[in-house]
This record gives sequence, structure tokens and C-alpha cells, in this order.
Amino acid sequence: MSLNLQDFQNPPSNPEMQESTLPPSDTLPEEDEAVQKASQKTSVETSLPKESLSREEETKRLFEKISQSSQEISHQEETKRLLEKIANAPKEKAAKEKRLNEEKEKKKENEARLAKIAQEKLELEKKKQEVLAKKKAEDEEKARLLKVEKERLEAVKKAEKEKEEKAQLALLEEKKLEEVKRAQEALALEKRKKAEAIKKAQEKEKLAALEAKRLEEKKLEAKRIKEKKRKTRLKKERLAKQKAKQRAKRKAEAQKQAKQKQAKRKKEKQRKRKLAKQKEKQKSQKSLANSLMKSTTSYKAKKRNSSSMKMIKKFYGAEFNGFTGTQKEFIKRNLGDIYRITQRTLSRNGYPDVARRTKQHGTQMVTFYLHPNGNITGLRFKKRLGYASLDNNTMRVIRIAYKDYPRPKTKTKITFYVQYNLY
Repeated sequence: MSLNLQDFQNPPSNPEMQESTLPPSDTLPEEDEAVQKASQKTSVETSLPKESLSREEETKRLFEKISQSSQEISHQEETKRLLEKIANAPKEKAAKEKRLNEEKEKKKENEARLAKIAQEKLELEKKKQEVLAKKKAEDEEKARLLKVEKERLEAVKKAEKEKEEKAQLALLEEKKLEEVKRAQEALALEKRKKAEAIKKAQEKEKLAALEAKRLEEKKLEAKRIKEKKRKTRLKKERLAKQKAKQRAKRKAEAQKQAKQKQAKRKKEKQRKRKLAKQKEKQKSQKSLANSLMKSTTSYKAKKRNSSSMKMIKKFYGAEFNGFTGTQKEFIKRNLGDIYRITQRTLSRNGYPDVARRTKQHGTQMVTFYLHPNGNITGLRFKKRLGYASLDNNTMRVIRIAYKDYPRPKTKTKITFYVQYNLY
């Protein structure tokens, strides 16, 4: 076996050898440094001159170097393998864990499938049991219904028998009752005849008494009618006299007013003439005359207002101050008219008979709200007489008379007297 120095100096370009001689990328930094130092030594020793050494020594050294380098290479390969194992360990572990997880998931899926199948089996079993139970219940119900039907038929038969027996007994009882009835009717006829005879005698007596009473009542009624006619005639006469007096009074007032107007016109003409003659002198007299005239007219108005205000205060009291201007004005102007309309309707409607017989009379005070459409609400007594006949009559009269009342612009409270006088 011959070895050349050139072969060792210039080794063949084998890719496998090159890969084995090259340091692995995953080796530690300490191993890289050792390999670099060894390569440096080999390069230094090979660079020694050929002449200083003999060929044998060179070959020996070369063999030693080759053995060392091969040992180093094997050592590097082992380390590389170990490092690769160490590097691939987490990947292998992850893959293993993944495999185990997949197996677990498969197991779980299988278990779930098995549980589902078992549940379906149980449900099917339950359904079967339910169907069987339903069928059993239906059979029992049919049997019960048949039993009930049998019992009903038996009961019907029994009832029919009892009915027949009862009918026979009833027929016998009816016969007995008819016999008893005939006997009783015979007795009753005798009694009835006797009672009728007694009753007729009593009725005759009663009729005689009633006839006498009726004649007395007729006489009393005739007297009452006569008295009533007399009173109505007197009342009509009184009313006619009052109306005549009122008409005469109104005529006299109208004549008086006409005379006053004429006198006023004359006075006004005279005053105007005087004013035309003496302007400056009459100025003071004019002012004095005006003031006197105002005082006289205001005195008359005050006198009228004071009497109406007294009545309003009597009816309303402090409540009147809380009313609006329009309400106050309406009450001042129309309260007298409302009172007159009510009294007129009262006299037209007539005095209640019960009140006249018992001589009931007096003065009531009523209050209600009058609306712009003419309706009334809240009708009640502020002061009662205590006689039901008069109180009811007053309510009836106001419900008739309110249609003729003057209408306010706003809802207004009306309070006034209703008088009942026996003439």
C-alpha cells in the first residue's frame, strides 16, 4: 500500500468527507475552538520543509494525524447527533403530545357516540314502555267503561222495575185518594153553603156601611171642592187686584217718569239759555249745579244699591267678595228677576193640598249654579222649612222655572228666598 504526500496535502474533493470535516452548525463554541486549533497545527506542520524530515517520519506523522483527525471527526459526529436529538426533542415531544391529544379526542368522541347510542336506546325503551303503559291504560279504561255500562244497564232495569211498582202503588193510592176526596168534597159543599149564607149576610151589612160612608165622603168632597173653588176664586181676585195695582203703579210711574223727563228737558233748555247769556258768571254756577245734580242722582242710586247689597250680603255673606266682576254684576241686576220668576211659577203651580190643610207656611233659602246655556246644577236648600211637601214642591217649581231665568256669561252661584204664604 503506497501513500503519497500530495494525497494528504491535497485531499480528494469528496462531498461526504467535506461535510464530515466541516464543523456542524449546532456544535457548542468550545468544540469549534478545539477543531480550529487542530486544523491550524496540521497546517503549520505540513508547511515544514520536506528536506528537514525524512519520508518515513512524515508518513508516521501523517498516520497519527489521520487517526487523530478521524477520532475528532467521530467525536464531532456524535456531538452533532446528540445536539440534533436535543434540538428535535421538543418537536418530538410536541408531536407525541399531539398524537396523545388526538387519541384522547378520538376516545372522547367514541365515548360520546357510545353515550348517545345508549341514550337513544334508553329513549326507545322509554317510548316502548310508554306505549305499552298507554295500551294497558286504554285496555283498563275499556274494561272499566264496559263494567260501568253493565252497571248502568242493570240500574236502568232496576229503575224501570221500581217505576212500574211505584206506578201500581200510585194507582192504588190515587183510587184511595179519590174516594177520600169525594167524601171531603161532600163535606166541603155543605160547609161552603153554610159559609156562603153567612158571607152574604155579612156582605150586605158591609155594603150598607160602605154606602153610608161613601155618601158622607161625597158630602165632604163636595164641601172641599166648594171651599177650593172659593179659595181659588178669592186668589184669582186677589191676583187680579194685585195685577191691577201693579199696572196702575207702573202707569203712575211711567207718567211720573215722563213728567220728570219733560221737567228735566225744560230745565235743560232754561239752563242752556242762561249759559248762552252769561258765560263767565254761570261757570261757577254750572259747576255747582252739576255737583248738586250728581250728588242727588248718586244718592238715589246709592239708596237702591244699598238695599240690594243688603239682601246680597244676607244671601251670600263674605262669599260674594270672591266672585268675579261679571258674576257680581249679573247677581246685582238679575237676582230680583229670578226671585220674581220663581214666585210667579210657584203661584201658577198652586199651593200643595197637604200644606194647605195642615196650614204649612214659611220662607226657604235655595242655592244652585246657573250656567251660560241656561242649565242649573247643585240645587240644594240652604235653609229648609222642615215640611217635606213644601220642600219637594220648591224643588219641582225651580226645575220648571229655571228655563225662564236670565242667562249669565259665566257659571254663577244663585241664592234667594222662596216664600209660602197662606192668605
